[in-house]
Amino acid sequence: MERLVAFYKNLFFENRKWFRRTLIWFVTSLVAGAVVFFIRPQLLEEILRIFEEKFGPNPPLDFNLVLDIFKNNLMVSIIATVGGLLFGIGPFLIVVTNGFLIGFVLLALILGGEGVVETLWVLFSTLVPHGVFEIPAFLVSAALGLRLGLNWLSEEAYGRRFATLWQDFKSVWLYFPSITLLLFIAALLEVFVSGNLSK
Repeated sequence: MERLVAFYKNLFFENRKWFRRTLIWFVTSLVAGAVVFFIRPQLLEEILRIFEEKFGPNPPLDFNLVLDIFKNNLMVSIIATVGGLLFGIGPFLIVVTNGFLIGFVLLALILGGEGVVETLWVLFSTLVPHGVFEIPAFLVSAALGLRLGLNWLSEEAYGRRFATLWQDFKSVWLYFPSITLLLFIAALLEVFVSGNLSK
């Protein structure tokens, strides 16, 4: 257990400046999503349509759905990480898109509820159980992607750019199994906990 705690402390310490940047992006896009809901609430129908096309209108809450969600989220995390090589564009797009959608849907749930208790229950049941694993996994992926794409271009890396890139590449993939595990746990909770509670 101590080794696991030390592992994550090291992960955060080594990447703290990248975490700060992704967190700022996430919070900003979260607010933007909420603001856009006031301007164009009908966008919710389009968002729901996209999800229905991907997973079906009423997908069965089974292990196949878990695998579908897990593979989708894992691909998003890989894009966030590897896409960092394109000068940080991949992580930026992933974080901003997810933040915007969460902000938009959160406000739709809050304003669409019939009462405070019901609204709080809907928020808890549909977002919290899996979100506490899924959102950090995306943010970690994006932070590692930023490090991979920008660290070797920094002034500190002058004269050893390729060595810095190679070292960051090895570090990123050292942490990626943990991200994969978080996403798998999130997919299980999204189907078997959030899915059942939201009924």
